[in-house]
Amino acid sequence: MDERQENNLFAVVTGLGAYKMTPEAVKEFTRGEEALECLQEIKKYLRLDHPETAPILSRLADWNIVKSHLVPLISRCQRGEDDKLVYNCLQLLNLLTLAPSPILQADVINQLTMNIQRSKDAFTGSAIWSVLADYMGETLAETPKKREKRDEKTVEMITALMRNVLSMADMPGLSSHDTIIKHLADTHILDILLLMGNNVAEDSLAGSHNLFLLEVTFLLLQYQKPESLLDAMTVDKRVVNERARAMKEKEDETKKKDRQTAQLASRRARMGSMYTMVTKVTGKDAVNHTTVGADLTATTSAGSLKNRTLKHTFLGGYNQLHHGTITSDSAKVAKLKTKARDYEFAQTQKESSTEIRKRLGAYCNEFIQNCHNTLMNSIWRDIRAQRDNVLETDTFNFMWVMHFFLVYHRKSFSKKDLTDKKFSVAELGVVIDTSMYKFLLEKLNEFAANVRAHKDNKTKDLWGWRHTIAMRALHEQIQYITCMEKYGSQDLIDAASSLKQNIIYEHQLIHDCVAMIKAYNPKIHASTFLSEVVGLTHTVIRLFETCVEDQKQVYVKRKSRKKQQKAASTDGATMAQEEDEEDSHNAQVYNELVFDFKKELLEFCHPKVINVYLLLVESYKTNGVMVNHYVTKMLHRIAVGCDLKGLFYRLSVLKTMNMVLSDGSIKKDKEFNELRGFLKFLVASYRMALEKNPFLGLEALFESTRRHAMLFDMGK
Repeated sequence: MDERQENNLFAVVTGLGAYKMTPEAVKEFTRGEEALECLQEIKKYLRLDHPETAPILSRLADWNIVKSHLVPLISRCQRGEDDKLVYNCLQLLNLLTLAPSPILQADVINQLTMNIQRSKDAFTGSAIWSVLADYMGETLAETPKKREKRDEKTVEMITALMRNVLSMADMPGLSSHDTIIKHLADTHILDILLLMGNNVAEDSLAGSHNLFLLEVTFLLLQYQKPESLLDAMTVDKRVVNERARAMKEKEDETKKKDRQTAQLASRRARMGSMYTMVTKVTGKDAVNHTTVGADLTATTSAGSLKNRTLKHTFLGGYNQLHHGTITSDSAKVAKLKTKARDYEFAQTQKESSTEIRKRLGAYCNEFIQNCHNTLMNSIWRDIRAQRDNVLETDTFNFMWVMHFFLVYHRKSFSKKDLTDKKFSVAELGVVIDTSMYKFLLEKLNEFAANVRAHKDNKTKDLWGWRHTIAMRALHEQIQYITCMEKYGSQDLIDAASSLKQNIIYEHQLIHDCVAMIKAYNPKIHASTFLSEVVGLTHTVIRLFETCVEDQKQVYVKRKSRKKQQKAASTDGATMAQEEDEEDSHNAQVYNELVFDFKKELLEFCHPKVINVYLLLVESYKTNGVMVNHYVTKMLHRIAVGCDLKGLFYRLSVLKTMNMVLSDGSIKKDKEFNELRGFLKFLVASYRMALEKNPFLGLEALFESTRRHAMLFDMGK
């Protein structure tokens, strides 16, 4: 864009309006006389924009006209008088708040993303949402036959604008997201969204925007946890103050660690040298001076610094202090192996205030009572029909919302309600279905295949996050079915029993769990993946175990391929007929057989599976109570249930057990009693086996198979 075009564009933007000082010395926006014509002119400029560099869009974003002109302009409009102005203004707002197109250049995308994030603060006022609420409410109040197409398009653009604004990340130090949610609740826009969700089957306007409604629901709740929303509606002020104090202490501790980390930063001296501050084990500080490019060994009065690593960027290369060695030669430094990015950590932010969580909790209650089944059923039909407008992102949103409300509804019942058999599933009946289970299982395998197929790290992380969400939804569905059978009425117990029989009859999930555990790779999968797959495995095994205990014989389906021999023929017609019947000859055949639970459990008795569980044993302090319980139960099933304690007679396993048992800080903590007790049992078993077979100490250097493990237990 040359200077003349930029000046013309600036003149058009100025014609939208200007700020004037009021007698009270307050800046007030005044609409320009030709504001409508200026909006239309800006749209013409954007149509002529370059598809890869987007200079016009970038300039408008740099000027931040969303905050300076468009939002103040639409905030002073009235229904009926300024409909055309609002319509054109919404079109521009959607263009300027939409995520940048991937075909743009990388630097343009980064600049636009930063400017879009900066413009989110413009929507923290209540005036614009009051105007938009009037337009939505009055349009939906009319019957579909009396509505004008422009009004319906306006409602669609308002919903899209909400989607764009809620998907923006907050600027550091601001809580714009919570402020916007507060205004959406105060102006009753959330109630209007619930009304649209309830009428998706009857109102064509709401039905055509069901995917928008689903995405807005996801964006409203993406930073929340079901438990925190439920707690906000029940806790008293004392608990709130205690939690706020705990959060402040945690923030202070984080700041302290950041200051300590900053002390390890390297600084360049005037003569091209480098100074590095190193904190020793003794607590004293040492200053090491090295010339750039030199390879020296950093020693202190206490000796070499072992197991301490310092990594920093210097002149484009990595300088490392590793085992006491300082080097700045980038050719000698190995490339850092990055772990998979955890999308959940990227989406988390500071916990919302109690007021915001209460509003969202009330929204969740109304959503479950009034529009969950209608909205989710409408989207479920579109997904099954494979409509063109259903994207992979919509499928992800569907599974995320499904998981969130299953958890929220299940945990909303108090212990007294469950004891009195008041558990009800009528509000969420759409997602508790055999077809939904098969759909989640199919997506679980599809996402896992996509993780393996893609080589780009960002794409791998995205598919890995979708895989984790599918796993969570499947896990929660099974837990919900178990809760139905345990606390529901007789009708719910019968329905849950039927669903369990269908899950067990397929029995594919237990094999998928084994495959996911064996395929775990910390370079590919996010940190939450392992906890999720371990939790799902525990729930699935428990489901099969209880079913086998209740029934003497459980039948499952086995898939096989039957191939028939074709007879030799010289007749051409017969040959063509045989080719047509080739698919039927190679068709899959299903047989029934009695389910052997112990045989299926032996699939987990593999060194790869045990190694993955040992990774969680090593992180016992950060796992949480439930994850440690899942790990202990699985290892107990392998060691005691399958009588294969010999699989744990390895040096690496013994070192891990010694690390946990020698930790004195957890001895009096009841959360670790189960894990410590089981590890003590394994150590005692190893000592007894070592007395019978002294060569077992040598065998501990190598991995053992199931056959070797049985021989170890026999003392051979």
